[in-house]
Amino acid sequence: MDIGYYHTGSISYKIPYVNGKRHGMSGGWAWNGNKSRQRMWRDGKQHGADTIWALGKKEREEMWLNNSRHGVTTYWYISGKKQKEVYYLHHQIHTIIEWAEKGNVTSTYFPTLPNPTIMSMNPSYISSKKPIK
Repeated sequence: MDIGYYHTGSISYKIPYVNGKRHGMSGGWAWNGNKSRQRMWRDGKQHGADTIWALGKKEREEMWLNNSRHGVTTYWYISGKKQKEVYYLHHQIHTIIEWAEKGNVTSTYFPTLPNPTIMSMNPSYISSKKPIK
């Protein structure tokens, strides 16, 4: 286990090791003691959830598979409401969905399509373009 400390003596981070490789749940803390990061490791590779907190609130959570983003990454506004979801398939972005802080979906993006497509949920955008089928 590798443990880092602030000059005040409080813990900055903890990283577990097995056979010289990161393995298990690592954690990071802000100087005030609030958790700032938590990651899962397997055999030296990120594998599982990687979560970041800011000002004591969850800011982002990613999923990893053998050191590659895979699955959903979710971002939150400081209010706690969902801001964005990015879907990965073997480290490539598949879909992005964004929300306004009020909770309504504002756009959906499909970058892996032959011609990347943005579908805006803004009524003025939709009414000025051809109808979405």
